[in-house]
Formats: sequence, structure tokens, C-alpha cells
Amino acid sequence: MKRILWLASWYPNRLAPLNADFIQRHARAVSLYHEVDTIFVVRDAEGKVTKSVKQEIIKEGQLTQHIIYYYSPKIIIPVADRLFSQLKYERLFKKYIRQYISERGLPPLVHLHVGMKAGLLAIWLKRKYNIPYIVTEHWTGFLLEAADRFEGLSFYLQKKWKQVWAEAAGISAVSAYLCKHLSALSVNRPPVKIIPNVVDTTIFYPVEKEKRDITQFIHVSELGFQKNPEAMLEAFAMVKKINPSFQLTVFGPHNEQIHSLIKKMGLTEQVSLHAEVSQPELAKYIRQSDALILYSRYETFGCVVIEAQASGVPVIVSDIPVMHELVQEGKNGILVKPDDPAALAEKIGWFIGNQAAFDKAAIAEETAIKYNYAITGKMFSGWYAGFVTAS
Repeated sequence: MKRILWLASWYPNRLAPLNADFIQRHARAVSLYHEVDTIFVVRDAEGKVTKSVKQEIIKEGQLTQHIIYYYSPKIIIPVADRLFSQLKYERLFKKYIRQYISERGLPPLVHLHVGMKAGLLAIWLKRKYNIPYIVTEHWTGFLLEAADRFEGLSFYLQKKWKQVWAEAAGISAVSAYLCKHLSALSVNRPPVKIIPNVVDTTIFYPVEKEKRDITQFIHVSELGFQKNPEAMLEAFAMVKKINPSFQLTVFGPHNEQIHSLIKKMGLTEQVSLHAEVSQPELAKYIRQSDALILYSRYETFGCVVIEAQASGVPVIVSDIPVMHELVQEGKNGILVKPDDPAALAEKIGWFIGNQAAFDKAAIAEETAIKYNYAITGKMFSGWYAGFVTAS
């Protein structure tokens, strides 16, 4: 049993409840084996939570989450705005790390999630207290095909991010595909270990569904460029001309362009839009679906894919490299040529007539075995053992 301090650059909070919830799930998995304390500092530019500084402490078993909000109203000059906010961010982060150390003592290991900007504090901790740190990366910006790429960051941010990697004792990534791209970005870094994302099998599990005439599809995303919702809707418009017996339920933030496209394509009877919901609520809809659609242009993993599969729901996804790590053609899903609505329409049409070909119980069982909290937590625990002595 060890006590691990987690520093997070991204983490769920009251301003963005679903922000990087995959990191929180990793923390819950690790807390099965170790005490985990997470510290996350977030700017509250509009004063929605506080007009000064507010710390929230959330305990879940061996996981203690420290969320610190700081009020920093927008300054008209962008450079000054970023500078003043960053200075306050670092000052507060150091303050709460010191407070944690005074109460709990020095942790044997720091686990950093996403190099910037909490990585600056990981370096500070290493140099001040001689505590080793490791890094887990998640960002799609490391992929060559991403719209917002690492290479598009300022020279300063790129240099600091690479410094975080260089001084880390170890680095992990959530997929082999992301690992490949991280390895290509910098030679001055430790080897990258692959530890995948995790699915909460107490929420995502299969149920018996009543037979019905309409095939139920579901899509969950932020509905941005990466997820390519326009091509997905175009494909369903093609399917409707041949077989209108389907329903597509879409979960994501309000998007006026998507609303307009649904009307323009004549899909108002087949497609329903829903706001983002909590995981337990989302799981109810996924369990009642026949297939998940995720037609992304690029991904580093695909959490919603394994959530659907854990629910016994096969997936229809774009044939991009990372999906080959999650999907076995014809067994737990279907791979489709990317950015080709006609190809997607053909696969959707095939699925409507052949969904019985998928063994949904086997899909759920295999996914639960591979991505459950216990197995992923054990992978992290084994990784930690290489950096600290048992205690």
C-alpha cells in the first residue's frame, strides 16, 4: 500500500463536470490498491463558484479529491490575462501542495496527468523535495491528424512540455497509437508504457432488451470537428431513403448547426438530441441501444466505445488506427472507411438487418474483463512499483 499524490491538468469540476472524467476513473481504479490524493486547480473567470478562492474536498474510499477554484476575471489584453492567471494558478497550486505535505508528509511518488500546465508543479516538487514523478498523457493534439496539434502551441509551451517529459521517471499513454506519437515527439524522455482507459462495470453492463421493430442507435460526443457528426447525419439521411425504421439518440452540448442539419436532412422524426448527462444516466440509454456510432476523424482511445461494449452494445466506428485496439471486425463492432458517408450508410443498413449476428453477452464479458477498475488499477500499481519501494 502506497500513498500517491496526483497532480491533474484536467479534472472534472463544478465548472465542467464531465471534463476529463476518464482521469477521475483512473484515480478510482488506482484507489482500489493505494491511497490517492488528487489536486486540481481551475480558474473561475466568471465567479460562478467563488469570487476569491474556494477548495472543495471530495472523498470516495481511498480517493481524496482536492478541487481548488480561483477567481481571476478576464483582462482585456490577452497576454496580461494569461500571465496574471498563470501566476495565480502556480501560487495557489504550490500553496495547496505545501498544505498537503504539512498534513500528510512527503508522498513517495507524484503521478501527473497531462503535462501542461500542472507539470510545472511536478518539476517544482521534484527539485524542491526530490520526489520522483511520472506522467500519463491523453491529448489528441499529439496526433499528426489532429486539428489542434502540439506543434501549433507556442515555442515556450512545447519546450516546457518536453521538459516535463524529460524530467519524468516514466510516461504512460492510453493506447499504442498515442504511445507511437509521443515517442516520435521527443527522444529525451523515458519509454512510454501503455495503460488503457477504464470502464465502470457497475454502471455499464448488459440487460435483456425487448424485441422491437425500430433499431436504436446512440451517439455520444461534444459534436465538434473531431467527431464528424455531419458525416454521420448524412449517412443516416441516406439510410432513411431505404429503411426509415431506426432511431438515433444523440448526446452532446447544444449545437445550432447540428439542429439545422437534422431539419435540412429530414431527420427530425428519426434523430433526437439530448444535453450531456451523468454517466449513470447515460448508461441507461446505452443499455437500451442496439449499436453505438462514433465516426471520429481521430482519437487517442474512445472511452464511449468500451462503455458501449461493456453494456453488450456493438459499435460502428471509423476505421482509424486506434480503433483496431478496441474493435474486432464482426465480433464486437464494425469498422468503416473514414469520412465516407456512403460507406457508413452501407454499414448501418447492413447492421439493421444483421444485428443478431453479434453475441452481446460475449461482447460485454470480454470488455469487462479487459477494462475493469481492478485490472487497470493493478496495471498502474505494477507500474508504480518500479519507482518506489513497497511500504
